[in-house]
Amino acid sequence: MDRDLARTPVRVPRGGRTPADTRRSASHPSVPGRDAAAAVRTLVRSAGGAAGPTLGGLQRAAGNAAVGRLLGTPPVQRAKVFHDPSKPLQWKHFTGAVPSGATHSAATASAWDELKGMFSSTYSFENGTYTATAKADSAKMNIRSYVDTGSSWAKADHRSSALLAHEQGHFDITHVIGERTEAAMKKVATTVTKTGAGGDAKGAAAASEALDEVSKPVLDMFDAGYEVNEYAQCRYDGCMDVGTNHGTRAAQQAQWNRWIGMGLPTFTVPLDDVEARMRKNGCPDGGCSP
Repeated sequence: MDRDLARTPVRVPRGGRTPADTRRSASHPSVPGRDAAAAVRTLVRSAGGAAGPTLGGLQRAAGNAAVGRLLGTPPVQRAKVFHDPSKPLQWKHFTGAVPSGATHSAATASAWDELKGMFSSTYSFENGTYTATAKADSAKMNIRSYVDTGSSWAKADHRSSALLAHEQGHFDITHVIGERTEAAMKKVATTVTKTGAGGDAKGAAAASEALDEVSKPVLDMFDAGYEVNEYAQCRYDGCMDVGTNHGTRAAQQAQWNRWIGMGLPTFTVPLDDVEARMRKNGCPDGGCSP
């Protein structure tokens, strides 16, 4: 099965096909963009170089290999169109080349923008006592959804208004789940302070420990939102019950348009038993495998 760009930490295209396209369209795991390299650099920078306690969360988020590969990699410059309800997607935003042998009609590379400076830590010592403080700053937890135009593409002869509306739905889902994930992250944001006897070394160790304590719940919520978006996108494109079968089922597409307008209330962050729900519904391909 064609899965171009599937399960990358940065972006994942959303496949769709027009009713006239009788070939099976690819199903892509719907994972919001996670720029792991930028996240690593941000956390290391905000922690004053104390990367150790934050890498565990990043490894959960992007995988050990991705973290190891991306550390020190310069940020990738992308042509971004940010989500704006008053400015829906247009076909001019799909500038990427159609992959050779692609069996589906379009791909929307939606993502969450880089989050900078969410975590910080400091420590000091005086008269034989250290004070270490770490903070998860909710003001920096602003998830913005965008489409990477250079990685989004559409076949020229399949560019119908119905297909464009379906691709907009993928973008809208990424945005809605992003907002819900942001709210969930902010709810668990906290500040931790540790004091004790000791000098510089113990203060630094305490700051590192505190940083881990404040970052873990936030990154866990980010992971939870990541999984919920994956699940929602799978259900949207899927071939089972409420799935649109990549936009070819008009009634189901209309229902999803209504649900998106309502803010997808059943897709909470976190969502219980996401993995079991995905298995039940044939994800990641939504039951659309040949």
